[in-house]
Amino acid sequence: MLAFLADAHRSRKTGDILDKKVKRIVETVKEKINDQLTQGNPCH
Repeated sequence: MLAFLADAHRSRKTGDILDKKVKRIVETVKEKINDQLTQGNPCH
């Protein structure tokens, strides 16, 4: 779902997410997932 959100808002020319709100959400969720994975907690 996160990948879909990022891809739906990604610029075809640059590959960047141009919508700042969506970009912030995607980055925050990725950080939280990485935090969960590095702590060894299952991400469910």
